[in-house]
Amino acid sequence: MTSPAPPPPPQCDVTLPQQETPIPKTKMKTINWNKIPNNKVIGQNNIWSIVASSHKHSPKTELDWSEIEGLFCQQVQPTGSAGSSPRLGRSPICDSSGERKPRKEPSEITLLDGKRSLNVNIFLKQFRSSNEDIIQMIRDGAHDDIGAEKLRGLLKILPELDECEMLRTFSGDVTKLGNAEKFLMQLIQLPNYKLRIECMLLKEEWSSTAGYLESAINAILVAGDDLMSSRAIQEILYISLIAGNFLNAGGYAGGAAGVKLSSLQKLSDIRANKPGMNLMHYVAMQAERKNKELVHFADDTRVLDEAAKASVEQLHNEIQGLASRVSALQRDIHMQHDIRQQYGDFLQVAESEVSALKKDMEEVGSLRVQLAEFFCEDPVSFKLEECFKIFSTFCNKWKRL
Repeated sequence: MTSPAPPPPPQCDVTLPQQETPIPKTKMKTINWNKIPNNKVIGQNNIWSIVASSHKHSPKTELDWSEIEGLFCQQVQPTGSAGSSPRLGRSPICDSSGERKPRKEPSEITLLDGKRSLNVNIFLKQFRSSNEDIIQMIRDGAHDDIGAEKLRGLLKILPELDECEMLRTFSGDVTKLGNAEKFLMQLIQLPNYKLRIECMLLKEEWSSTAGYLESAINAILVAGDDLMSSRAIQEILYISLIAGNFLNAGGYAGGAAGVKLSSLQKLSDIRANKPGMNLMHYVAMQAERKNKELVHFADDTRVLDEAAKASVEQLHNEIQGLASRVSALQRDIHMQHDIRQQYGDFLQVAESEVSALKKDMEEVGSLRVQLAEFFCEDPVSFKLEECFKIFSTFCNKWKRL
């Protein structure tokens, strides 16, 4: 009977190139970063195992250890006060101008309360058109003549149920009504006026809203691909890692196989013994010595800043909101022949584009999982926007060096 084969040696005993830094001869400033355990790096497909593989035949003297030791060893700093100018608070500027209320003719009949009437009248002045012209634009579906802002304003001033009842039952002289009352009375005589305005608003907003969503999703996908494919970023992170491991040698934070992305934000906090210099400056110097092209590594992340501004949760909510609006309007216009003729084709196209956006968001979800694995981050809590913001901040600091 043959004995079973011995188990393979544990991967935790493997030492990666980035962990083979010498011990400094003097006490160093340390960088308090978040180490990634060896077993999360070794044998996995991530950035730290990739850089380890690309440097396995490199000489161990990657950096000038004497130079970094001189720059970042601990020194007794002379006491001094770096006084910062107190920030002068701005006194709030009070607007003391009084508001002049519009004068009304004594014979004018007002059904709405004063504030409500004022708000409607202020809104109507934006049009520079007669009430009849505004109603006709709504009837014709002339969304581009009105514009999204005014259409949103129209939805805000629509009459409440009790106001509709009050206007419909008014039996006095219509010509003596105030302008706000006249407009609302004409509006409620247009069948399905609210539905018409909602259709107009969606159609008017569609191009910019769908375009913004497509652009944001594309930025996320391209930026994620850039981060995973950029050899320059891999080299910059490798230099940062071995420099930090040298500073932390002998301590709990030393000998890191990899570090969390949040650790990148701490490089510029480690001040060198040379005025105006920090650890990020040092990494940039080493990168330039190794390959002059590396100092331009931030150019590799073409749309990183745009991706950093995008919230995946917000994009998801906006797409779901669009889908709900399209679905509700399709349902509501089903029995309204004239409105269906005006907006039916548009809503079908909108429904198709929403489906495409949802599929794109599925791709964003897959990218989130890939990036979490690539950077050895927790796949449950990892957020794309936080990842992009870290790299965007790092790149922008790099450009200012």
